[in-house]
Amino acid sequence: MSGDCEALTNRHQVRHTERLRYAGIDIGGTWVRAAAFDERRRQLGRFRHHLGRSVADARVAFESVIGALCSPGAARRVDYGLCLPGIIDVGKRRLVRCVNAPFLEGVDFDGWLRDAVAGCGSSVVAEHVLAEVLVDSEAACRGAMSSLETESASIVHLRFGTGVGLAWYRAGSFASLSRSSGCHVDLLRVPGSAVACSCGLVGCIEAHIHQADTELVLGQAIGSVLSAICSHCRPGVLILGGGRFVHDMAFRRVLCRAASALQIPYIEDELGDWAGACGAAFVAADGSGGRS
Repeated sequence: MSGDCEALTNRHQVRHTERLRYAGIDIGGTWVRAAAFDERRRQLGRFRHHLGRSVADARVAFESVIGALCSPGAARRVDYGLCLPGIIDVGKRRLVRCVNAPFLEGVDFDGWLRDAVAGCGSSVVAEHVLAEVLVDSEAACRGAMSSLETESASIVHLRFGTGVGLAWYRAGSFASLSRSSGCHVDLLRVPGSAVACSCGLVGCIEAHIHQADTELVLGQAIGSVLSAICSHCRPGVLILGGGRFVHDMAFRRVLCRAASALQIPYIEDELGDWAGACGAAFVAADGSGGRS
């Protein structure tokens, strides 16, 4: 895979990554994104690189964003948060199931970070540590929560990107959500649907998004899922985000219309595509993913 890492900040910010203290890496189905922060959690820069379609491509993308972050004058220690799109073995810090990027399953991301930093040369003297590994939907929720003006006992974050992610934050920690056969979260399945999904189940909203013939059909499926989520979680705040929600105007229209029809209040994730990377960095800074 060819192509350089893309810096999505102004030159002043990129030039000052020597103050790097925390970084979040979001490996999604399409992009690898990185967000850099200093000791006071002020953002220093954002970088991204296409993921590609193989483990070799993904490693090039990962090393590219780490190379963009590394600086000879960084803090003595740089803590990274890494969020991943699938089911994680928390103890081993590896993906065990990833429907949209199966080539990432089993990857040793600690090793990737060590090799990427070593490849930046002897001038990089900081200790770069993979402090936290978590699911992308939970990282995005943590990122979005940073901009909320009021606290809530129950926060639900729905992230629509290459795939669909759901996180439920309640009483100070993320709730575990049930899955059938280690596939998509049950709450992200349309009741009674027989639409086949690539994960092996039927009825997953991700499959409906890809296969729906009309906006009306898709809207009905999304409405069913939103209704089930709100009935189960009773969120004080419902946050909608992710790349598809940000960039696909037709899908955005269907989703917002479905929420409005059900009289479900929601807010848009202000961090957009970058909620996962920023949230991962915040989790690394906090030193805990807040899991119950």
